[in-house]
Amino acid sequence: MRSKLDSALQRAESSEANLTKAYEVMARIAKTVPTSIADLQEVNRVLTGNYCSGGSNGVPLRGDYGPKTAAHSTAVIGKLAGASNAIESVVPPKYLQTEK
Repeated sequence: MRSKLDSALQRAESSEANLTKAYEVMARIAKTVPTSIADLQEVNRVLTGNYCSGGSNGVPLRGDYGPKTAAHSTAVIGKLAGASNAIESVVPPKYLQTEK
């Protein structure tokens, strides 16, 4: 009985260590999402001609190609945000806190 209990304890400790590693990896991924979204939004501004400092009076890149590409980029932004939300829903907050 003692042997079975020791074995179960070792498996539990191993599982906890693996879960901690998984949380840490998912938290690192979630922390990169806001920067990735900001980068894609900047690309969208260039693609659609909305990059002029005086307002959105630029010309879209290659006619309608820029806006079409920006639409695909916007879809990626939505997927990244969804993935980040999914990660944040299962990872304990202590892993998501940013270091100061």
